[in-house]
Amino acid sequence: MGNRDWTRREESFRDRVLGVLLDRLPAGLEPDHLTSARLVLVLIAALDYLLRRSFREHLAFIGAALLTDLIDGPLARRRGKVHAEGARLDQRADTLLGAWLGVLTLWTAAAPLWLFVLIAGSQLLVWTAELHRSRLYGACAPALSGLAIGVAPPRPNLAGRLQFTFVVTGFLNLLADAHLGWPLRTVGIGILAFGAIPAALVQAYAFFEDVPARSTQSSS
Repeated sequence: MGNRDWTRREESFRDRVLGVLLDRLPAGLEPDHLTSARLVLVLIAALDYLLRRSFREHLAFIGAALLTDLIDGPLARRRGKVHAEGARLDQRADTLLGAWLGVLTLWTAAAPLWLFVLIAGSQLLVWTAELHRSRLYGACAPALSGLAIGVAPPRPNLAGRLQFTFVVTGFLNLLADAHLGWPLRTVGIGILAFGAIPAALVQAYAFFEDVPARSTQSSS
């Protein structure tokens, strides 16, 4: 079973689980409203922490941002509102959230530098794979994560979602250990090292693997 099949199964499962909640959301609430709210919430969380140094308040804002991330995709599919600009906005919101948590973790949680080097290197590999594919296929290729390349939207995949989930969860565990005294440092490092980094490598492999298949199709 390929990556696309797993992605469709994950989307279908999440849509079913959240179906009751989605049906109760106001008709005027657009998926892009939730995605934009995530951007605003992350910015507020960062500003609030920088000014007040209250990690509990910061955690509340981040939790609200993660809730919008859980809902906006299924809501867009349920209401037939999936479009390129919304996909790009979602990528940018996720990138901002992950980047801020990474900066805060590196700044306040005394996480090992080698871990951030590996995370950054694996993410760079993902971006390189997407950029390579975009150069081959131009407008037919998905956009580089968080950046606009061509006219096509970023294509979601399960490996990318797992990578984002592992990164956020790992950072939050390290931050909870540093700010709340919860003994989660080892758990956070383990999630990042054995979850986020392998997921990024799988994602990059899927992108590179897609190139020969598309090349064969285009030549036939």
